[in-house]
Amino acid sequence: MNLTASLSKREEEVAEVMAFTKDKTEASKRLFISAGTLSAHTFRIYDKLEINSKSELVIWWMVRKMGISKKAIPYFQYLGVLVISFGVMNDDNPIIRRQSFRHKYKCQKEYITSK
Repeated sequence: MNLTASLSKREEEVAEVMAFTKDKTEASKRLFISAGTLSAHTFRIYDKLEINSKSELVIWWMVRKMGISKKAIPYFQYLGVLVISFGVMNDDNPIIRRQSFRHKYKCQKEYITSK
């Protein structure tokens, strides 16, 4: 992670929105840009910051924008757990929807075969 990298004003705005939205469609709606434009911005941001994931983007944002010490970075290994926990507790989470779909499908299959 490159903490000294400089982003343009728009890239910083995109990075902040990407760090704190659930998915790219929500982020593109907030920024009033297409999904393709958002992907291009995201690629450039990840390249400049030398990061590979959204959790690293959140860490970068917290260090740069909130003034959290660079010495605290090792403690951010737990941040991914918090982000995942928040996502799992959220009703609109695709993981939960997939699980409920599987459960519904399994129940329907059992019902059909029991007839």
